[in-house]
Amino acid sequence: MMDMDTPTQSLVSKGESPTKKNSKRPKYSKFSQQELPAWKPILTPGWVICTFTVIGIIFIPVGLASLYSSESVEEHVIRYDQNCLPESHAKNALEFIKTDSTNKTCTQTWTVEHKMQAPIYIYYQLDNYYQNHRRYVKNRNDKQLRSKSAEGVTTNCDPEAETKGHQPIVPCGLIAWSLFNDTYRFSMKDKDLAVNKKDISWKSDRSSKFGSDVYPKNFQGGFMVGGAKLNESKPLNEQEDLIVWMRTAALPTFRKLYGKIETNLEVNDMIEIVIENNYNTYEFGGTKTLVLSTTTWIGGKNPFLGRAYLFIGGLSLILAVGFILLYVIRPRSTTQNNNNTNNFNFLRSHSTKETAPFSNLLVSPQHLSCPTLSRSLQNSPLHPIFSSSPTLSTSKLSDSDPQTTYHCASSVLRNDGQIISLALSSNGLVYTGSDSNVVRVWKLPEFSECGQLRTKACRVVALEVCNDMVYAAYGDGKIRVWRRTWDKMKHKGLITSMAINTAEDILYTASLDKTVKVWRITDLKCIETIKAHHEPINAIIVADDGVLYTASDDATVRVWRRNFCSHDQPHSLTVTLHAKHSPVKTLTLNPDGGILYGGCTDGYIHYWLKGWFAGQLQYGGSIQGHTHAVLCLASVAKYVVSGSADSTSRVWVREQDGQHTCVAVLVGHRGPIRCVTTFIGGRFVEENEDSCTVCSGSLDGVLKVWRVTHSNNVNNHCLSQAEPKYKGLQ
Repeated sequence: MMDMDTPTQSLVSKGESPTKKNSKRPKYSKFSQQELPAWKPILTPGWVICTFTVIGIIFIPVGLASLYSSESVEEHVIRYDQNCLPESHAKNALEFIKTDSTNKTCTQTWTVEHKMQAPIYIYYQLDNYYQNHRRYVKNRNDKQLRSKSAEGVTTNCDPEAETKGHQPIVPCGLIAWSLFNDTYRFSMKDKDLAVNKKDISWKSDRSSKFGSDVYPKNFQGGFMVGGAKLNESKPLNEQEDLIVWMRTAALPTFRKLYGKIETNLEVNDMIEIVIENNYNTYEFGGTKTLVLSTTTWIGGKNPFLGRAYLFIGGLSLILAVGFILLYVIRPRSTTQNNNNTNNFNFLRSHSTKETAPFSNLLVSPQHLSCPTLSRSLQNSPLHPIFSSSPTLSTSKLSDSDPQTTYHCASSVLRNDGQIISLALSSNGLVYTGSDSNVVRVWKLPEFSECGQLRTKACRVVALEVCNDMVYAAYGDGKIRVWRRTWDKMKHKGLITSMAINTAEDILYTASLDKTVKVWRITDLKCIETIKAHHEPINAIIVADDGVLYTASDDATVRVWRRNFCSHDQPHSLTVTLHAKHSPVKTLTLNPDGGILYGGCTDGYIHYWLKGWFAGQLQYGGSIQGHTHAVLCLASVAKYVVSGSADSTSRVWVREQDGQHTCVAVLVGHRGPIRCVTTFIGGRFVEENEDSCTVCSGSLDGVLKVWRVTHSNNVNNHCLSQAEPKYKGLQ
């Protein structure tokens, strides 16, 4: 058993099993703990090139077909809001549209340029018309539209809810009141073209939103003059012009279906269109357009979809060609790059020698005794064990792939005789067996010896490693098994803080070595090392929901969440909170976890508030009172207690408006206060939020207990003080 740079490990025989601790933790399940294996695709050059190529091959034909279909749509657009104004009202369109006595009929002539196959859809298009306005959209009553029994329900319909005689309007509301009332008549060769208005609305609207027993009543009989009128002898589910209009548009420019012409239109046909220009769009600067269009399998005329497919497909093919050229010109090497920036110093024993016969191996590939092992070490995902070194030369084989290079990364000689067996574990350790009774353990990437397995038998003829188990076959015909266990929790620096996640049975430790280690309490094993900060870590704290907070000398507080789906990185960084360029020495959370406090070396206490909706932490402000660094914090109920290097403790109360008020300054220590804790009530008082008890420990070796009562007059005094059994807290 030997100490290592990582947490110390010992290898014991299989018969020595560690004692199992009792735990109330529920039965473990990968499904309940969300630890089921996840699929992680490896994006090799081949996969990337093939993926982009397939996307391009699929998208480009679809885009061409969509664009061709869109271009084959015949569409004719006639804007008539200005053309249908008589010259006498050209400058006063509003007077023209509001005067009932003016003739609002106008005639437009259209010559068919391309054959239009029936059915030909007739649309009216309105511009600068905001049907999506919130108050406009809500100004209707769906119950009234569905059921005759609810025709008196006019909620949300004001001002078009009732007539002047207080009779309910059916249908009520501004949407129905503003129904489009322009009309179109078509004729060709003095023969009228019939306009079919059946099935121009959604079938679901006719069957479920508009009742078959609901008839218009008192419609357009309100206080204002509206749009079109309805036939009171037809139920609402047959009034399809109304149904189309009631489905409000999302954009200010929209088209709505007016009807269908069931006759083919040939080239050079003269179509006469009689338009009743009744709808007032002049008051708000809107426009009116008549649109006649055919359709295809993709719908109406809309080239955007085809162009989008062509753009994505073309871009994918360009990327595929680019990756192919890059792969041909600069292929990815299967060996480690010699210019790797991570240079490692390989440890050698004093007896290391590299003689001429070994040097010949570098230039004679047919003499390589174990090329499989060399290749496996080069391709190991654990560490880049081959790197450049000024003392190591790179050799190139003349009779092999000209792009393949290799060099000897390290050579170590021990007085163990012949090396017979070798095994590589998934945790970055190499085990070697020889003629001696020692199995040596080597740590990658530096290839330094970090442990030994000793027995009375000699000659290790075979080795296998699986998880934490090591299987060794010896010359005496026996197989010996070792299991790796953990007996120490070792950081490379001084441990500064600890926190326990009781729900997950996990212990967190922070250290001056800038890392946080995660330990499983059941078997005392380190399951993760988090490189949390760039500077030493001073404090950590765990919330009830499992969120981990770390504070460091880099003037930041980092928030970590446990990721149950990832085995490579169980804890992931969520957000970094900045503490105004001052190192953070201590952390605490209020009881409900909604406020995070951080004490800094500048004497300020910064706090962050958790949002009620998204749960993100936002900077709330700072609390000023101490003249020296804040070394410790504690929180209970509405109280926050801080201890400082200025030898005082302060008790703060969090008011209902979120402000913090200092209600007590506890003076009595002769040295910096290193730790505080607090709880509600005390020995001589009842437990209520009007009083709390504070325990403070100082580097002067004295423990003091304070009772603080917060009322109209704040009283605080020292209850007791005790000399600690152990001194020298630093």
